[in-house]
Amino acid sequence: MIVGPDRPASQDLPAISVVVIGHNEGDRLARCLESISAVDYPADRVELTYVDSNSTDGSCAVAQSAGAAVIRITEGPLSAARARNLGWRAARYDLVHFFDGDTEVDPQWFRKAVARIEDPSVGCVFGHCTECRPTTSIYMRMCNFDWHVPAGSCRYCGGIALFRREPLERLGGFCEQMVAGEEPELCYRLRQVGLRVWCLDEPMVLHDLDMTRFTQYWRRVVRSGWAYCVVAFLCRTGPERLWVRENLVNLFEVGFWVGFPLAVLALRQPRVLILFVALALLRIAWIMAKTRGRAGSWSTAMLYALHCQFSRIPLLVGQLQGVAYLLSRRPSKASSAGYRPSG
Repeated sequence: MIVGPDRPASQDLPAISVVVIGHNEGDRLARCLESISAVDYPADRVELTYVDSNSTDGSCAVAQSAGAAVIRITEGPLSAARARNLGWRAARYDLVHFFDGDTEVDPQWFRKAVARIEDPSVGCVFGHCTECRPTTSIYMRMCNFDWHVPAGSCRYCGGIALFRREPLERLGGFCEQMVAGEEPELCYRLRQVGLRVWCLDEPMVLHDLDMTRFTQYWRRVVRSGWAYCVVAFLCRTGPERLWVRENLVNLFEVGFWVGFPLAVLALRQPRVLILFVALALLRIAWIMAKTRGRAGSWSTAMLYALHCQFSRIPLLVGQLQGVAYLLSRRPSKASSAGYRPSG
């Protein structure tokens, strides 16, 4: 279904199938759909589909009232990968843009994204994601900082990005076995077939993560650890060996920061703890100095540095869960020639 205000048609711009996914997003979904309808892009060149993961808050009615075609998932596994796959397979156009229901798109983004993806070597384009309420909690401040990705060719995107439909069909879309990390895994396969993933130095969306509790923060970082582990196993050739290295670095750091003081206490050398504390403070100071420019203030830089160190613990928990998953499922290594996601 075509949405948006009345604007002149333009055959010079490619048509875009927009796929929004969500689960009980509430007012955030209404704002998301309103922002899509208000983009600076011809209304007759935009198709809107909303894929709902068994919401109970009336999200489907909100999407229908906004003019979206609605696909409901009412049974079976609920995952972002499955929702996105249903969305792009129902889409009509050669360009597919995925959004989450808790985002608001920048009015100029579509024009900038399609201009970049006209390059046939580019299979995926995304831009900057910024939290709309970064000061509501310390967790929001940290996550807003984490969204930063340097512009240019990169290894992977997040869940909000513009894709070409043809490689999605050729590669089978997102891996529905994965509860997290399905975007970098797909980007790995895109690059295996010679396509680039590109980050534009342009605003793309405002994001409303609404993270106000420690339990939300912990669960989010644990999921990231799971993704790091599983993606490292599935994508372990070429540049993706960095995922293996990052897993090993996290394991080493947790072992050092936890094991060192325990060993010192066991050996009854408490004075050596002074060295440990000095090393920890130097590490935090180094991260602060490195990130001060982007953080905007020393307090935010310090908060982010503490987050970088503490988050290694829930990351390790997620990595261990990832190992358990791999041992139980034994998924095959991803490759452009032989790996195909289920579904």
